[in-house]
Amino acid sequence: MSRYTIHTPETAADAARETLAAVAEARGFLPNVVAVLGNAPNVLDALVAMNTQFGAGRLSPAEREIVQLAVSVRNGCGYCVAGHSLFAREAAVPEAEIAALRAGRALVDPGHEALRRLAGVLAAGNGHGADAACQSFLEAGYSREQMLDVILGVAVKTFTNTLSILLSLPLDDRFGPFAWTADEAARPGRAA
Repeated sequence: MSRYTIHTPETAADAARETLAAVAEARGFLPNVVAVLGNAPNVLDALVAMNTQFGAGRLSPAEREIVQLAVSVRNGCGYCVAGHSLFAREAAVPEAEIAALRAGRALVDPGHEALRRLAGVLAAGNGHGADAACQSFLEAGYSREQMLDVILGVAVKTFTNTLSILLSLPLDDRFGPFAWTADEAARPGRAA
């Protein structure tokens, strides 16, 4: 796919400028996955709204990053795995869990593993064949409402994974130290 322009608030369509500036202010920089939507204000607004609502849910910041990393690894999105590796560190996800998530391996914490597994199963099958993962999630102490939050997280991350992969987005400088390729998750010992 041909490259799209990675916008700044100054180069974006008028209707997108304020939103891009707000994301840059909140995050401390403007991620390419958001900046590329500078000429599609409706899509940009939808992405920001979905992320905002995912953040307002009943999962902790660390749990949200587990969902986003699990889905990004499952979908093979190097851009998003790199970004959410940084964000997981910022959300105090233990380094051992970040490494396991990036490798597609099971997590030691049973609750986090139930969360990782549910997110991956939902990303893989759109809800088909997810009964066992849903049951494990509930048995790990999560609520049915939190399951809805996971579904929203899977939807948001599937959108940005698709966007990032299709447009071959370059890594932001901040994501560079966390570069990832799909063969990192294809190593022996990978959990489903």
